[in-house]
Amino acid sequence: MSPCRSACDGQDPSSYVHYGQTCAADAQTIDTHYVQGRTVQLRYSNRCETSWARVYGADFPDVIRVQNIDTYQIQNRELRQGEHEAWTPMVDDSGSRSKACWWVGWATNNNECTSAY
Repeated sequence: MSPCRSACDGQDPSSYVHYGQTCAADAQTIDTHYVQGRTVQLRYSNRCETSWARVYGADFPDVIRVQNIDTYQIQNRELRQGEHEAWTPMVDDSGSRSKACWWVGWATNNNECTSAY
């Protein structure tokens, strides 16, 4: 099975289908980071060879990001008012490493990240 590479960049892991299933179907949590009441996770799909960030316990104006640290591909998601859990679109992670990060809005330098995988 080959990875979906750039075709998966920017796609929703819960709806993008690769080889008959969504990328989220075989996803695993690679790392979890707890910060200020939030749970930030780096998720990975072996079938698609993609990564994305997921957060629980968040609130507006939190921002989550998945970043491929080898290719610099980035996907962001800004939480809306009343939204407490969310995930980013995917980045191609085939043969490279990614990490998930969290910010209290864009205006701060206060960010926390998972380890890279």
